[in-house]
Amino acid sequence: MIWKTPSGLAFAASVSSSLSRGKNAVVMLPRPLPVESLVRTVSRDLKNAGCRAPKLFDLSRAEGAGAGGEGPEGLVPILRDAWDWEDEGRRPDFGARPSLPELFKALEEDGSLKFLALTGLEALPLRSQAAIAAGASEWAGLSQDASSPSPRGLRLALVVSPSFREMRSEPFLTRHAFWGLIRQSDLEWAFRRRMASSRAQDSMSQAEYLYMRPMCLALCSEDFELMSRIVSARPKSLEEVEELLKSHPLRKTAERLGWPQDAGAAADRHPLLSGGLPPRKPTSKRDVELWAEGLLTAGGFSRLHPALLGKEGLERAVASAQREVFLPAVDHVQSLLVSTVEMAYGPDVWEANLREGDSLTHVLTEISPMAYFITQTLRATPRFQYPAKKSAQDCAFSWRQLRHAGAHNKVATFREVLSAVEKYNEFREHYERMVRLKGSAPAPHCINGRGRATGAAR
Repeated sequence: MIWKTPSGLAFAASVSSSLSRGKNAVVMLPRPLPVESLVRTVSRDLKNAGCRAPKLFDLSRAEGAGAGGEGPEGLVPILRDAWDWEDEGRRPDFGARPSLPELFKALEEDGSLKFLALTGLEALPLRSQAAIAAGASEWAGLSQDASSPSPRGLRLALVVSPSFREMRSEPFLTRHAFWGLIRQSDLEWAFRRRMASSRAQDSMSQAEYLYMRPMCLALCSEDFELMSRIVSARPKSLEEVEELLKSHPLRKTAERLGWPQDAGAAADRHPLLSGGLPPRKPTSKRDVELWAEGLLTAGGFSRLHPALLGKEGLERAVASAQREVFLPAVDHVQSLLVSTVEMAYGPDVWEANLREGDSLTHVLTEISPMAYFITQTLRATPRFQYPAKKSAQDCAFSWRQLRHAGAHNKVATFREVLSAVEKYNEFREHYERMVRLKGSAPAPHCINGRGRATGAAR
C-alpha cells in the first residue's frame, strides 16, 4: 500500500520520469520496503506515458550467483541472463561476448526503448557488485552520448539498499532515495483505506476507529504492514499493542546489529516526542546501516522504528498522537453543546447566568466548565427536557475525560473512548430533534467528518 499513497506515487513517478527521458536510475530503498509493487507502479506510469513496462530480474538468479559461486563478471552476462522480451523479432547476439558499447549500439538500433529493473545486487560477491556498478556507470555514459528527444535502447533501474555506496549520481544515472517522503497525510490515507472494509455504524466500531487511529499514526510510520496487523487485531489496550511490537521482525534485526535495548533510545528519536524538528537525513555510517535495515525509518525524521519503543516511549507516543486526534473532536463536541444550549435557552443564556470575563470564556471554550455549567446552572425546560439535559451533561463529562487525559500526557483507555462515543451518539439524537423543532439551526460537522459520530464504521 505504501506505493499507493500520494507520496509513494510521487516517488514512483520520479523514477518513471527519469527512465522515460532516457536516463538510468538507482533506486535506494530500505530492505523491508516492497520492490515488486514499486515496479508495478512504475510500470503503470511508463505505460501511461506510452512506454513499455520494465522487466524485473533478481540478480541472485544470474549465472554463477549461487552459493559458492564467483558471481557474474559484469553487466553483459547479466543482460544475457535477464533478457526475456519474447515479442522481440531479433535477440541480441550475446554469444559473441559483445563489449558494453557494442551491445548498447545494437540495442539502440532496435528502435524501441526498453527498461530492466535489477534487484538483489548486494547478495552477490563484492567483486561482482563492483563490476556491475562499474558497468551501470558506463551504460549511463553511453546513454548520455546517445541522448535524443526520442531515446532508444535499454535503460537500467538498479534497486539497492541505502548502505550500497558503489553507485554515484551522474547526469544519466539519477539517484532516487526514499527518505522523508511519507507524511502524516499519507498515514491518514492508508488508515482510512485499511478501515474501509468495516461498514458498521454501531458505537463499538466507531470507538475502534477513533482508538486505533492515533495508534497507527504514532507507530506505523511507513510500516503499513504493521498498520494492517493493528487494524486486524483491534487492540483494546496498550498492553496488546506492546505484544504486537514485541513480535515485530525488526526486533530480531536490532538484536543482530547489537542495538542497545535502551527504553529511551527510540522514544528520543520519535517525531511526536522530539519537538517537531525537521527531517535530518542519515549521515553517519551507523545511520545509513540502520536505515538500510529499516530500523531508521524513512518517514521524514531520523527516528528509530517505533517497534523498538519501550513501554514508556510507547505510552508517550500514543498519548501525543491521541492529543492530535482527540482535541479537534473535543472542540466539535464543545461547539455542538454551545449550539444546543443556545437553541434551548436563547443566545442571552450566557450573560444571564455567567459573569463577564473568565467564567464566560471558559464555559464557551472548554469542555469541563461547560459540563459543570449544564449540570449545576441550567434547569430542564419544555424544549430541553430532563432526558436531553442529562444526555448533554453525560456527553460533556465523557469527552472531558478524553480532554483530561491529553492535558496530563496520559493515554485514554478504550473504555473511555467507547463511553465518549456512546454518549455522543445518544446526545446527537436529542440535538437533531431540537434542530428539527427549531427548523433553522445548522448541524455542525460530525466528528472526523465521517458518519453520525466518529465515523469509525468506515
